[in-house]
Amino acid sequence: MPSAWISSTLLLAGVLALGGVSKFRSPGDVRAALQVLPLPRVVRRPWVATVLPALEAALALGLLLTSGWALALVAAVALALTLSFLALVTTLVQRGEAVRCACFGSLTGGEVTWVTVLRNALLVVAALVALLAGTRGHGVVGTLTSMSTADWAWLAAVAFAAVLAVAVGLRQEVVGSYERTPIPDATLVRLDGSEVTLKELAKDQAQLVLFLSPGCGPCMEVAQLVPTWSPQIWPVGVQVVLHDPGVLTEYPFIEPVALFTDDEDSAPRSLDVTMTPSAALLGTDGLLAAGPLAGLEAITAQVDAIRTRTHA
Repeated sequence: MPSAWISSTLLLAGVLALGGVSKFRSPGDVRAALQVLPLPRVVRRPWVATVLPALEAALALGLLLTSGWALALVAAVALALTLSFLALVTTLVQRGEAVRCACFGSLTGGEVTWVTVLRNALLVVAALVALLAGTRGHGVVGTLTSMSTADWAWLAAVAFAAVLAVAVGLRQEVVGSYERTPIPDATLVRLDGSEVTLKELAKDQAQLVLFLSPGCGPCMEVAQLVPTWSPQIWPVGVQVVLHDPGVLTEYPFIEPVALFTDDEDSAPRSLDVTMTPSAALLGTDGLLAAGPLAGLEAITAQVDAIRTRTHA
């Protein structure tokens, strides 16, 4: 049945197109994810965040417009990409690491689970089917023009199921619908060993709390901006939280007064922070004012918004 293989190819093309477009829209999330995922150093380069969505979009077009061995070649590249994604997410889940893959940019929460593994396994199967179709001389356009009414009905049913799954699985972001929630009772440790909760930290002054980690390029960029942000967004304070105080030497340009440590990661967990750099804006009323925000671009956008409000 032609619609059996063509539905797999269309599904793969649709997912790649969605992934590519969403990554184009939120490159900051992609760059942040690349820094925390266990990837080779070369893959963590900033240019990868630009090349990856372009590659996904190009593969989607290739799957739709080519046929025969050209389709087989495109499908082979898609197979290599989906196998790489599958190996990565499987490793993350087996390690029990709660990170976000930014697979669909800002459209999803993106936390890697066994559902992510299953989704990527299905995409591998779809790439294999597209590869087989190409070696047999098939193509999407030619097959669509020659399908029977029954084939079209079957394909429509598959398309409906796929759209329904996407609608259920993706978190749609609605501008202006941020719901403020209570600041969690997580504890931070000052450099002198004293403790303070997040609520106590923002008791008298709103605070922008930044979560940074060692060996993270975007974190270093954020850290270098902290000394300039502090006076620009006053009276909102800027605080930096590091997992390990032993990495303070990586951030010599941050004022020591702004540093806290949290070796148990209680604050990130309570705020649902799963990648660095991230930030949360704590209000003096005991509620979160914004966040968690992931990635350099999201954080700088929030700083710009605070600066605009405080200096209006």
